[in-house]
This record gives sequence, structure tokens and C-alpha cells, in this order.
Amino acid sequence: MYSKDNYNELAEQFSRECVKYDMEHEYPNHVGEVETVIATSLTQEEFEVKYAALISSFGRYVLMTPEMNKPIKDFDKNNYKFDKRQMRYGILFSVDEEDFDEHHMELFYEDVADQSLTWCINRELYRAIASLPELQKRRFLMRHLFNMTLEQIAKDEGVRINAVEKSVKAAKRRLRRDLSDIYYGKIKTVHTPV
Repeated sequence: MYSKDNYNELAEQFSRECVKYDMEHEYPNHVGEVETVIATSLTQEEFEVKYAALISSFGRYVLMTPEMNKPIKDFDKNNYKFDKRQMRYGILFSVDEEDFDEHHMELFYEDVADQSLTWCINRELYRAIASLPELQKRRFLMRHLFNMTLEQIAKDEGVRINAVEKSVKAAKRRLRRDLSDIYYGKIKTVHTPV
């Protein structure tokens, strides 16, 4: 049995050598039996011997190699950078039938609470766009982020213009639906810095 100091020391060593993902906390829509994913260079046997005292706290877990963890780390790093940029230079989009209009935040905000609100809105917009089906997301971003015409997108993909138009309209409808609480001013929770 481990003493409290030994247990804490083992936990510190674990945090230096391994990366732990709590599936329910980090991926709220996660469905499955696995509760924890651990990235480590140790084999299953080495891990079970070295961290036997900690294993019971993980619930059902799986191990993955550092190579398998690289895309997750890269995604988290890019997500962090995105969040920081949004806080610093956030862009507010309108969600209506017209094209999405871009506005500079600094022209509209008078206090930190408004900036915090905009950051929450932009984060929800980013999440909503990320949840679109791949084809809709790609065409929507080509149209509204890269300012390509429907004709350019259709030519680039080798499809008919009305197929591209349908995808972009479907993406807008889905975003409008997913963002309706924000669009109609019904934001449930906004954490404002003090």
C-alpha cells in the first residue's frame, strides 16, 4: 500500500510521463464504455506494473502511443490558439439569409462584459460550423470564409452549381437552428471576467 506522499509522487510522475483524457469531461458527446484514454510510451504490462496504485481511479481505460496522440495534441494546440485569437481579435458573424457579414469588434464594444459575450458567441459559432457535415462545412467555408462564388466552388469540385447552392443553404439553415439561442438573445450561461 502506498503512503499519501508516495501516492502523490507517483501521481506527479504519471502527469510528467503520460497524458490523460477524461472522455466524458473533454468530449461531452462521447458515447462508449471507455472512460479514460491515456497516451504513454509504456506497454500495457509496464503501465499496469508502474501505475497499479492509480489505475482504479481511471475507470475503464485504453492506452495509446504518443504517435497516436500527436493529432489530438496538435488539435488542442490549434484550438487554444484559435480561442486566444478570438479573445484578442474576435470576429462577429450575423446568421441570416444574406451573406455572413464581418465586423471589427473594437468598433462596437465599450466594456469587457460585451467582449466576453462576443467571445462566447464566436466560440459557439466555431463549434456549430465544426459540427456541420463535411461537404456542407467545406462548401460553406469556401463560400463565406474564402469568398468563392458558387460557380467557382462548383467548377473546383466538378459538380453542378445548384448542388453547391443547396449545400450552402442547408449549412446556413443548420447553423441558424443550432445558434438560435444566441441569435434570438437567449444565451443561457455567459462567464464574464471580473
